[in-house]
Parts: sequence; C-alpha cells; structure tokens
Amino acid sequence: MISHEEKIARAQKKKKIFIAAVLIAVGVFIVVLAVMLVLSAVLNMIQDRRQAELEQAAQAAQGTLIFPDPDWYANIFEDEYYMSLDRGVWYDDGAVRTVITEQNRELYPVEVQFMFDVVQMIINGEYDDYNDIFSDEYWEGIQARDRYWDLRLDFPMQRLHNIEIAIIGRTETSVDMRLTYMILRNDGTFRNDLPFSHETITPMRPMVYRLIMDADGEIRVSHKFVYRFAAWDN
Repeated sequence: MISHEEKIARAQKKKKIFIAAVLIAVGVFIVVLAVMLVLSAVLNMIQDRRQAELEQAAQAAQGTLIFPDPDWYANIFEDEYYMSLDRGVWYDDGAVRTVITEQNRELYPVEVQFMFDVVQMIINGEYDDYNDIFSDEYWEGIQARDRYWDLRLDFPMQRLHNIEIAIIGRTETSVDMRLTYMILRNDGTFRNDLPFSHETITPMRPMVYRLIMDADGEIRVSHKFVYRFAAWDN
C-alpha cells in the first residue's frame, strides 16, 4: 500500500515532469521561430539583391535592344501570320486550362475578367485605358522612384499571343494575377525589356499585377512586378 508521503512525492514528480515538458516545448517553439525569422530575412535579402541585378540588366538591355519604329496605323488583325498564331486568352486555375472569350467571360472570377480586359487593351493599343487601370498609389510610387519602364505608356496595337492568366496569390485586400504572353515583332513601346523578333519563339517575362478595390469599388492595379523574381517594380 502506497503511503500518503509517497503519493505526494509521486504527484510532485509528475508536476516537475509536466513543467519540464512545457518548458522544453516553449524552448523548441522559440528556437523554431527564431530560425524562421532568420531564414525569412535571408530570403528577402536574396530577393532584394536579385532584383537589383535585374534592374541593372534591364538598364543595360535598354541601351542594347534595337526596335523598329512603331507603326501607329497598322491593323494587326490584317497580319495573316499573326492571326494564325494561338491568340486565345487562356486561364490556368491550377488544375485545367480553359480559353476565355467575350461569350463566356462571366463564368470566370471578376479578377480574371479584369485581366482579360487588360489583355484586350494591350492588343488593341488602347493605352489611355491601360494607364487608367493603375491606382493613385501606383503612380505616386513611380513618380517618387522615377522608374523609366513604369512611366505612362503610349503604344500601338501589340501582337500578343500564347497568352495565359493565373491567380497566384490572394489576401483579404488584394489578388495577385500573373499575366504571361509573347509579343510578335515587339516595337518596344509597351515592353522594352523583350527583343524584337519575327519568330514565334520569343522570350517570356511574365508580369504580376496586384489588384485591389479602390474607394469607388473599382478594381485597380496597385503594383506590378516581374513574376520570376517576385520583387516589386513599383
């Protein structure tokens, strides 16, 4: 039979074991949290450094890429070769890819419909409408930083093809949309970081547009950045 003293001793022992286990768990949590914070800081530093390299490369490329004079009166829909390419606007939901059209656009999320309209603006050379998709926050940012590729754009019709839209991130206040495409015979007015080419195999540098809802309830773009490096252009 266990004496009263032994019961008390066992209870105290269990209490000490429990307290030690709690302290160990708290210690492990603190260590893991510290490691995560350090890794996050290192990752941000690497991304910032890579973006700086990207900016330097873009500035160098601007001086070396050669573009033809833009044809402001060309109707790209009369270009038989361009019309033979894949000009569909594809949506990748992570499982399947489908083509968005004017007839079925209502079946897609409003953010996807917005980006579908953006693609049409670019193709049709509707630069005023394109410039208007950006928020005041966006323009204030580029005015402060004077980014040469983010100034208000004037561009004629653009021969976009192999176009794809995807939602790659969502928060309570914003949605990140990746827009991928090729530009046939790029004239440099819309994208001066992609070379001119007669070939269908041209470089892709997907852009991400961060969408927000403005005070009037309209969707606007607050930031855009190169997808590969996930670092802000603005």
